[in-house]
Amino acid sequence: MQAPPADISQEEMRIVFSVLDMNLNRLILKALFHGLYTGILAVTLWTMYFSPKHLRTKFLGTVITLYVLSTIGLGSSWAFQYRAFIKNGVNYYSVFTVFMNDGKWYRLDFFIGGITGGLSTFLVDIAIIWRCWTLWDYQRRVIAIPILAAVAGTVMKVMQIVSAVLHFNHDLNGNASFEADIDWSMIYAFLTFATNLMCAVLIIYRILRHARGMSTSRKIIEMLIESCAMYLISLIIYLALVSKNSAVSYYADVIAAYVRAIAPTLLVGRVSAHANSISRRQKMVDTWENP
Repeated sequence: MQAPPADISQEEMRIVFSVLDMNLNRLILKALFHGLYTGILAVTLWTMYFSPKHLRTKFLGTVITLYVLSTIGLGSSWAFQYRAFIKNGVNYYSVFTVFMNDGKWYRLDFFIGGITGGLSTFLVDIAIIWRCWTLWDYQRRVIAIPILAAVAGTVMKVMQIVSAVLHFNHDLNGNASFEADIDWSMIYAFLTFATNLMCAVLIIYRILRHARGMSTSRKIIEMLIESCAMYLISLIIYLALVSKNSAVSYYADVIAAYVRAIAPTLLVGRVSAHANSISRRQKMVDTWENP
């Protein structure tokens, strides 16, 4: 049992309980958003089931993969904090040491969260780039810079994980290690924001300049822009809070992560519902014209 130090000050006590509160509240926020995400996914899958076949085959894999990755991330956080608060919950200080010691369970949770988060971001980036590409009639030069930004962002995520591995090894062995004074996570967030912003600007520019020659439904384009805006706003808020080193950014990270997955899922559901509406309307017209 890890007993609290006898000479711990009130300020140190405040810091300890602040760390415990943030970790527990973050897990609760994750669980709440995951429940909301599960409901949105269920409605989306139900809507896709009645949508035209090409929509089901095109988006079903991406939607389910994003949900599986989010579920794995939540499960990892839940397992780690169960071990911290329940199995090591003898007193507040024993729980605090679990979060501060960089033990094997903390490292496992960090790696799983980093890998699932990185894969989810890459999938969402590729999805928005693909939508931009199709809207621009498959012109490769248009998406060259967004693809480079997405790949560079993935490299930054890998560097963030590698830097953490070296930091963990340094703590365990006491050996000198490469520790660059670089905030990989901030660079990664900026590149993710840049990728989505460029795609959103390209989509809006395409609509304004070539609206008459486009075959895509205006309603679907509006849905696409709203989906991009939802994710971009969450990233802007997150980056603003992180740049100010605000404690609220700890929660904004969770919100941005779930908006990242919810936005494309919601888009697919709305597009499927729109396609179903058009299909039903066409059937009514055919029935009226050919009784």
